[in-house]
Amino acid sequence: DDQGRIFEWNRAAEEMFGYAPEDACHRLLWQLFSEDDPERQEENIRQRKATIQKVLAGESLIGAEVQARKRNGSTLHLLSNTIPVRAADGRITGVISANLDITERRKAERRDRQIQKMNALTLMATGLGRELAESQSRMDESIRFLIENTQGETARLLWDVYEHSLQQQTIVQQLITLGRTDAGRAVPLDLNAILAGLREPIRKALGVHRTATFHLRSGTPLILADPA
Repeated sequence: DDQGRIFEWNRAAEEMFGYAPEDACHRLLWQLFSEDDPERQEENIRQRKATIQKVLAGESLIGAEVQARKRNGSTLHLLSNTIPVRAADGRITGVISANLDITERRKAERRDRQIQKMNALTLMATGLGRELAESQSRMDESIRFLIENTQGETARLLWDVYEHSLQQQTIVQQLITLGRTDAGRAVPLDLNAILAGLREPIRKALGVHRTATFHLRSGTPLILADPA
């Protein structure tokens, strides 16, 4: 009615909100759908009264998106149509509201947005990882040249830089792995290619004064594994 008191409560409303007719009827809207926080409840009352006054003035509110709490405390997202109830002589005697539950639709939209954000982060991580890998490769070549042509304390300091470069390489590989969309899926892998790719990290770990020799055999069968 014009005071915001509920007088009709059908089966659909009972199933949607969890209140039986005897629990809902003759209660004020903002009492049935109340907020725990005093400030939010004050705003809740203001908005619901404003809606009632607009409709009592003859306005129909179609397709308004609102939220309401069920009896169990969960929040519903609703598409609400609120229109005036008129007597036979045309007088407005009350307000009727029909609601469509769009909660699952909004959840699906949030999931889609989250996936889009993750995809954007994936692309960024991949691009950043590749750029860092290329930059580090060029830097490593320069450091290696300086180590081989320097002696004494300077050579030791350069070697420290070279070792830190190895740690950075691990981080770069993690960035590239983060950007992979096929992580966790087994794919055919060439062991020879993997070992060849490990030559430089192993060489860094051993230092310039030690060597590692790889004897790769042709015809080694592929294996199925997650390349990460």
